[in-house]
Parts: sequence; structure tokens; C-alpha cells
Amino acid sequence: MTNPFNANQYIERLEKAGVPSGQAAVHASALSDALGETVCAKDLQQMENNLRKEIHQVEGRLNERIDIVRTDINVRMEAQGITLNARIDKLDTTLHATFDAAKVTLNARIDKVETGIQEVRGELLVHRWALGIIAAFTMSNTAMLWRLFERLT
Repeated sequence: MTNPFNANQYIERLEKAGVPSGQAAVHASALSDALGETVCAKDLQQMENNLRKEIHQVEGRLNERIDIVRTDINVRMEAQGITLNARIDKLDTTLHATFDAAKVTLNARIDKVETGIQEVRGELLVHRWALGIIAAFTMSNTAMLWRLFERLT
């Protein structure tokens, strides 16, 4: 810190004003010590400029680091996105294959059930036909037995 105080000039001024030389020297020394501990406006301005410069440099370094981290995060997120999309596509393919296999299996079972139903219908027709013959034969026999019974009575 700069101190524009000149002790010799101060002593001369005091002596010209009538202060004894020894006393003027003590006053100058005390004032010099006191002023040495103070900060002048020029010093404050220089400190402010230095601090602004340092803050600007730190801000620049922080912005660079933020940009690096941002880029790194974006790269990682893109890589994760690609990985997740690949996994989703694989799962989608697996699900479609599973659904297709289930569809084939279910269609085969449905076809088997429908074939069984057709067989049962065919058997029912045969049974209905046989039952009709039996009923006709039974009625015919009943009628003959009735006639025979009438003749005998």
C-alpha cells in the first residue's frame, strides 16, 4: 500500500508553525505510523481491480469446467439412450415372437377343439339317425304287437 505522507515535509511545516523540533519529530513519527496502517483510495481501487480480474478468471475457469461436465453428461445420456433403446427393441422383438408363438399355439388348439366339435356333431347325427331307426322300428313293432294282441282278444 502506498503512503503519500512525507515525514520530513511534515516536520518542517510544524517547525515553521512554532512547534519545537523534538516535538515535531515525535508527531511526524506517530502520524507516519498511523497513516501506514490506513488504506488510501488509490490502494482500494487497485485491490478492487485485482479482485475483479481474479473473479473474471475464476468465472472463466468455472464456465469451462461446466461446459466440460455438460458435454460429458450429454455424451453419457446419449450413450444410455442408445443402450436403453436397444434393450427396448430387443424386448419388443422378444414380446412379438412370444405373442406370435402363443397365437400359433392357441390357433392350433382352437382348430383341434373345432375338429372335435365337428366329430361330435357327426356322431350326434349318426346317433340321431340310429335313434330314429330304433324309434321307427319300435313303433312299427308296437303297432304289430297291438294288432296281434287285438286279434287274440
